[in-house]
Amino acid sequence: VSRFNVATNGLVSVPGAFDVNDTLSVTSTAPQIDLIDSNANSDFRLKCNSGSFHIEDITNSGNRLSIDSSGDVIIHNDLDFPDSSKIKLGAGDDLTITHDSSNSRISDTGTGMLKIETDTAVHINKGTSENMAKFIVDGAVELYHNNSKKFETTSNGVEVHGHVRLDDNYELRLGTRPEGGDLILKHNGSDSFITDAGTGSLIIHGSQINIKNSDNNE
Repeated sequence: VSRFNVATNGLVSVPGAFDVNDTLSVTSTAPQIDLIDSNANSDFRLKCNSGSFHIEDITNSGNRLSIDSSGDVIIHNDLDFPDSSKIKLGAGDDLTITHDSSNSRISDTGTGMLKIETDTAVHINKGTSENMAKFIVDGAVELYHNNSKKFETTSNGVEVHGHVRLDDNYELRLGTRPEGGDLILKHNGSDSFITDAGTGSLIIHGSQINIKNSDNNE
């Protein structure tokens, strides 16, 4: 039974298994080794061409992986990891990316900061249509509730699209007084307070000023 065949074009085929106890060298301008699956599954090729190494899917005519002369690895399709496997980056596994079948995690445990850098904007979305947050270069930061914008920064400060609610005994402080604001609005659970704690006067302007009870009937 033939175990080693050489065709007239120099192509070497090995119908069965063989052992190499030292270096196996294939010399050519574009050397390659074909791995043919006799069970009619996909066949693959290991190939060196123009200084790059390739793993090719012969059956489906596709390049699956390449390593160029600088050491960069190029994946030509999806890269699948089973649950709880990790992508580890850094000499001490400083940054890891994983999915544990329930949650996805990006974990930065090294020194320094975790930075997200962009020249345009960063959007955090639910799926492809519902906004959660937008971070726009040289522009606004926008926060959404159920795809409805509720808060955004502007060149002059911030805008709130809805109500601002503070729990009892927390204060809305206006002004620059170091002790906590020149004008303070507060509710302590029983009473409500408007406190002018800064310099100057408390001035109320209006074409008509009405002060009414909580039922709005007196």
